Amino acid sequence: MDELLPSKEYSDWLSKNRDKRGTPEYETVAKAAMEAYRLERQASPTARFGMGAGDVSLGIAQMIPRAAEFVTSGAGYFPNPVSETFGKGREFFESKLQEREREYEAGRQLRGEAEQTDVARMIGTAFNPAAPAVAKAVPLATSTIGRIGTGAAAGGASGLMQPVTTPEGLQNYGSQKAIQAATGAATGAVLQPTLGLAIEKLTPKIANFLAKQGPRLASLLRGGEAPQAPADFTAQARQAVDDTLAEINATPDTFGANQYEGLVRQVEESLRTGKPLNVAAAARQRDFERLGMQPTLGQLTRDPRQYAMERNLSQVQEIGDPLLQRLQQQSGTLQQRLGQFAEGADLDQVAGVNLGVRLRQLDQQLRGQVSDLYQQARASTGRTVEVPTGGFASDMGKIMQDYRGRIPPAIVARLNEYGFLGPKQTKVFDLGEADDFIQLINQYFGDDNAANSALRAIRKSVQTAIEKAPVPDAFATARLAAAQRFKLQEKLPALEEAISNPRGDESLVRRFVINGNSKDVTELANFLRTNSPDIYQQLKAQVGQHIQRAAFGENVTGDKAVTAEGLARAIRQLGGREKLKAFFSDEELLDLEAASRVAGYMVSPPAFAPVNYSGSGAALFNLAQQVPTIGDRATLMRNLVRPVIQQRQVTQALNAQPGMPAQPSSDAVRRAAILATMSGAGNVPPR
Repeated sequence: MDELLPSKEYSDWLSKNRDKRGTPEYETVAKAAMEAYRLERQASPTARFGMGAGDVSLGIAQMIPRAAEFVTSGAGYFPNPVSETFGKGREFFESKLQEREREYEAGRQLRGEAEQTDVARMIGTAFNPAAPAVAKAVPLATSTIGRIGTGAAAGGASGLMQPVTTPEGLQNYGSQKAIQAATGAATGAVLQPTLGLAIEKLTPKIANFLAKQGPRLASLLRGGEAPQAPADFTAQARQAVDDTLAEINATPDTFGANQYEGLVRQVEESLRTGKPLNVAAAARQRDFERLGMQPTLGQLTRDPRQYAMERNLSQVQEIGDPLLQRLQQQSGTLQQRLGQFAEGADLDQVAGVNLGVRLRQLDQQLRGQVSDLYQQARASTGRTVEVPTGGFASDMGKIMQDYRGRIPPAIVARLNEYGFLGPKQTKVFDLGEADDFIQLINQYFGDDNAANSALRAIRKSVQTAIEKAPVPDAFATARLAAAQRFKLQEKLPALEEAISNPRGDESLVRRFVINGNSKDVTELANFLRTNSPDIYQQLKAQVGQHIQRAAFGENVTGDKAVTAEGLARAIRQLGGREKLKAFFSDEELLDLEAASRVAGYMVSPPAFAPVNYSGSGAALFNLAQQVPTIGDRATLMRNLVRPVIQQRQVTQALNAQPGMPAQPSSDAVRRAAILATMSGAGNVPPR
């Protein structure tokens, strides 16, 4: 594609042609869409404001190598290696300025704003750090003649500080600077008397009016109705927070009641005062605060360019060190918070064996209690209770037919011993005999799935016969205890498996806790919490270890970056809150859910974020500092640009706030006339 189209046109095409994904045509359009989107974002009002704010600094930075080259070369008559170094540095810097201006114009063209006056860039000029200094240096005047002089001085200074970017202007730099200064002075001389008088007269009245009507006007400017009652603010705030939580994949329950109400109050205050607030950024900030972590601006706003700038800048030595440290601190804190859930975890195989052993011990305790109750009943009555076998014998005939040849010989022999496989029963089958038969069945579970199914069917039939046996009152308690034991095995699949197949203990945790359904896991957790607290805590640690591994892998070195998708997937596959609440408290669940969202904020880039994952740009810049011929130029450029642009970007990223900048001070208002003049008169288009 020779000429880019607006990104929306590409997006529409991509949406309609999803079936072409993976084809060269689709990839070409996708790349064009990303480039168009990047340029459009670069020409957004906010970006143009920032561009204007940087123009003055870049203009000053442009003057320095030119002046150094001019002086060291004797006004160009005695070129030498030193002046050539400054010259090459100037050429490099000015090529970047030209590239910046070309992308700016291309972005405005894509947005359909190429022919419009760039008010945002003009205003940005007044907010450059150098602008207040110039305004402060110019004495305030009260007379018309004084205002003309003040305006001319301020406008001329601002015009002089604008960068020169066109090839013609660079060829005639001195002349172009003179034109810029003269144009700025002339415009400032005209604007300053008018603007100065207007601001001086209107500022007190405007300030008084805004103090009374600010919230109302702010609401109207947002397109809503003027607030009528406090309840309106509360309802609007709750709706805004609910919508925002859905946007960040949270709910009031997973966000936390205290955090939810706090965010509602924050949004309500914003509505009352008319102060803008990025609600989604404020919600993300509360997630970071819950975990005791400090965010970056890009992580809060999820702005693609801001996020990419932070990640790319963190790869640059010295300049990006504070950002890199912040990212490393975040990763360390997240590892520590998730590691708390896995504290004390054994190897999963060891935990499985210990779980199986304990479950069998608990079942044996229950069996012993049932046996004691039977013994007491027999001692008090002097008799035993025979188990009715009519239904049992019928079941055995069907089971033998369905599983012919798969039932262990010892079980077949025991059935024949009682005559269950013949025409009639040949031996008394009482409650004690029935319990012994169940224990024999349990000994023959193994790796043959068909045989195991047959054994379960036989055991279930025996248990049913015991539960239905008519017994005297003396045996009622014993039979009830036996029935409760059988029901517990049915309710806890892990218990039934531990009894039936001790050789499968190593996989018990994986099969019945990690991959178990929510209902069964909750039942098991409740049983162990009461009957075996140490095993319950170990299972909790096993779940935590599973989550930690999903987030960081084995993490042999202890400093691996989090995998946000793996963490979120593990929580979802574990069954979410319904299953996790079997082991974790409400506060622990909120921490875990916040950690999952924060991991996404940290490492999942927003769509179209131009992150340089290869690190090639940073590597070239770092290498340039090592090579003498290039390093000198790079050092010069870094010293010129870094304090103004990159250091400010790092500071802004680290001082992440979801709101807008503070209102200007009263001292700034006093010089509003000069600043206004500089933004209008001084912002001479770069040449």
